[in-house]
Amino acid sequence: MTELPRTRLAILCRFPGCDQAAAMVELVPNGGRYADGNTDLLHQIQLTDSTSSGTIRLSGFLPYTEYSMQVTDYEATTTAVQNAGADAASVLHEIDKEYAPFYCRHCLRPYCGQHWQLKATFDHGFDYYSGSCPYGHRKFIDH
Repeated sequence: MTELPRTRLAILCRFPGCDQAAAMVELVPNGGRYADGNTDLLHQIQLTDSTSSGTIRLSGFLPYTEYSMQVTDYEATTTAVQNAGADAASVLHEIDKEYAPFYCRHCLRPYCGQHWQLKATFDHGFDYYSGSCPYGHRKFIDH
């Protein structure tokens, strides 16, 4: 049996003059560990209706949180991201906009949290972020 590939990459902010990462993205097959050695709750539970064979974890972008989610077509997603090079953010966004909350679909660029104007909304716990990119394009992020 062939082991599924894993991917870890920093998506760089494309705001002029910025050298920060917009986010760290990790794609890990079910049962695998992230680079920091941690596993994900999604790896520890069995979802009977799941067609996922892996997860994506995003860190370093949203204040207060990092998050992960199942990837329905893990092998195709991992291959697309590995082949995308500097365009990985747009590829992730095209596959599923939830995979790239740091990406502005109007500017066609990823930005770090320092350049997004994000506001966390707390209502009975944490609910969502809203805000705009450096050029004023609005975004809603529900994780």
